[in-house]
Amino acid sequence: MPRIACGVLAAVTLWAAPLMVAQAQTADTNQPTTQSIGAQTDTNLSAFDPYNPDHVEGRVRAYFADIPIMVEIARCESDFHMYDEFGNPLYGGTGGMVGVFQEAAALHNDAAKDLGLNINTLEGNLAYARHLYENQGLAPWYASAKCWSPIKTTLQQGSVGKQVVLLQKILNANGFVIAEDGPGAPGQESTTFGPMTVDAVKRFQCTMGIVCKGTPQSTGYGMVGQKTRMALLKLDVHTALAEPNSLSVR
Repeated sequence: MPRIACGVLAAVTLWAAPLMVAQAQTADTNQPTTQSIGAQTDTNLSAFDPYNPDHVEGRVRAYFADIPIMVEIARCESDFHMYDEFGNPLYGGTGGMVGVFQEAAALHNDAAKDLGLNINTLEGNLAYARHLYENQGLAPWYASAKCWSPIKTTLQQGSVGKQVVLLQKILNANGFVIAEDGPGAPGQESTTFGPMTVDAVKRFQCTMGIVCKGTPQSTGYGMVGQKTRMALLKLDVHTALAEPNSLSVR
């Protein structure tokens, strides 16, 4: 009996071996290998991550490609963070400001909901920021204007550089034309703050009720100081800042 049992066992083993190998191969086919797991992980990592500020920056730039000043506002308001380190919507300031654009939750939650938006989510925050811009311009973010304003320094006759170009573009786009033709004219804005730019600034200042007389030294008349920079933000800066590279000066 022991010999028969051993012989049967051996036969069974020999018969079962190919089946076991086939089952093992089938099992291997159905189970991910270490290599395939790594590939799946890499795919997941390459997907958009709303908790990653680099990904959020890319989304903001794409969403506001037509309004580049909004990209600068997002940078200043949250450094492109929608969520904090715990995965919760980023809240800051004394008024419960939320998300990438730091929108006042208490003030805007209900209005956003009426539009079908949730400002505690990235897409809702971006969409509501666009809604605010289209209805109120840059006013909702004036408190942080020192950070994102396109004109960041005092400009006066003799100033030279890209900031002067931006100033001339803004003035030209809003009826305070530097020149009808030649340097400073619409589409031909220059880097030089000359007498014609001074004249356009004076017209702007007087129209806006900032100042109508004096000199740059005595009253700031003809010079772009802080009050004038803030007043410029009330104009339509969309056309003047339509080129993304126009905001490269910081």
